[in-house]
Amino acid sequence: MESLTGHLERLKGKKIMVVFPHPDDESMMTGGLLYIAGRMGIYTVVVTLTRGGAGKIHIHPKGKSLAQVREHELRMACSRLGVNRLIIGDFSDGKLKNERNSWSSWLKKTIFKERPSMIITYDHSGLTGHPDHIALSKETLKIARYLNTRAKDEFSLFWVSLDRRLKRMFVPSEVSQFFCTPTHYLDIGIAWVRKWMAVKCHRSQRFAQIKLRFPLWLFLSKNHFEWYYKVDLDKKYSSKYMNFDI
Repeated sequence: MESLTGHLERLKGKKIMVVFPHPDDESMMTGGLLYIAGRMGIYTVVVTLTRGGAGKIHIHPKGKSLAQVREHELRMACSRLGVNRLIIGDFSDGKLKNERNSWSSWLKKTIFKERPSMIITYDHSGLTGHPDHIALSKETLKIARYLNTRAKDEFSLFWVSLDRRLKRMFVPSEVSQFFCTPTHYLDIGIAWVRKWMAVKCHRSQRFAQIKLRFPLWLFLSKNHFEWYYKVDLDKKYSSKYMNFDI
């Protein structure tokens, strides 16, 4: 497994984009990467397709909708991570699989307008099997393949991944065959503090409802790594949707 640091060094002065379906994905999966990349002089863009209006809320909304609460949390988290640009779609949370035509062209235009040198999103397992994660992964791969044929400079697509221990904890058996074992790791070092600060912003989701037996801050302080898989744009990747309770 390679360190991602060398790849990031080559992107100084360029742009990377993380693309996720929901607020909190950016902090939990790529918080360290976003903060470190920004400190290295890489322009960072976060794209979130939905405002996270489905699901439960674990704080008092004070008269606001869940979507309004989560958008506010997202903006705070990106500020903590030093994100240069945040782009928020207003598509249906939990319905990306069946409403692809409503958001795929928007995403394509967004990516083509920003012209990132590196895109990061979920793999075809969605890590948790969430249909929004899988639908976005599949569509982003199509766009990345097209963009790669037109890119004049280096372009790469990475999928977020997990180490073996976290895979056993979070990836359902129904989609485990589509999980991509990481090719790269990123030691975020003391940046775990910034990542924790960003994750804490998503209070309405109980810090993304992480199922650990000890505080998340303690886990991050002892396990300050993120894992990524470099996508082979010429390879065929399979996927399937599982029964998932949004």
